[in-house]
Formats: sequence, C-alpha cells, structure tokens
Amino acid sequence: MVSVSEALATRLAIKGLIAGRMGFGVTVWPAPRLGGMAAGLDMDGNPHAAYLARVIAVREVVLASGVYATDGEARRQWLLAGLVCDCADTFAALIAGRAGQIPKRASVALTGFALSGVVLSAIALRGR
Repeated sequence: MVSVSEALATRLAIKGLIAGRMGFGVTVWPAPRLGGMAAGLDMDGNPHAAYLARVIAVREVVLASGVYATDGEARRQWLLAGLVCDCADTFAALIAGRAGQIPKRASVALTGFALSGVVLSAIALRGR
C-alpha cells in the first residue's frame, strides 16, 4: 500500500518532470543561444551549438508530452526513457567537464539539470 506522502511525492515528481522538460524545450528551441549561454556554454565559439540545443529541446518536449498524456504502464515506459536520457546527460556533462570540452561552470550546471531529472524520475518510478 502506498502512503499518502509517497503518493504526493510521486505526483509532485511527475509534475516537476513535465514542467521542467516542457519549460526547457519551449524556451530553448526558439532561443538556443540564450539557453546555452545561461548554462555556461560558449555558443558563439561553436557554430553547431544552436542546432544541438534545439535537438535536445525537442527531445525534452516529447518526453514531457509522453509522461503527460499517458498513465499506467505506458507512463512508466516514458519515465524510464527519460531516466535513461537524464543518466546519459549526467555522465556526458561530467565527462565533458573533466576533459575540458566545456567550462567547469557549464559542467556543474548541466550535471545539476540532468541529475534533477534522474532524481525526479526515480521518485516517480518508485511510487508507481
């Protein structure tokens, strides 16, 4: 039996995931340079960065939409897909920061963003 606090934590985690992913996607897609610069990335130094930011923004909107529009086993699958993406993003940010491919500030910010998705997904999946 799921306690009231566990059920609340699950609902809040799902709402947080949807809001965070959707918020990122709808703000970064039209303004990828601003989004990248806010995370500490050198958007002017990489001509491909805006394209890559938009690709990630679309992925986030799709993941948010999948969780929002489903329930039960289908929602669980969307949550797992997001968890896999966020785990990969966490390691990518750590590796890029350690290799000097992105500034340390960007590595910390991007790792934090990705880890928030990992934590929220884990809470949401645990309560299911």
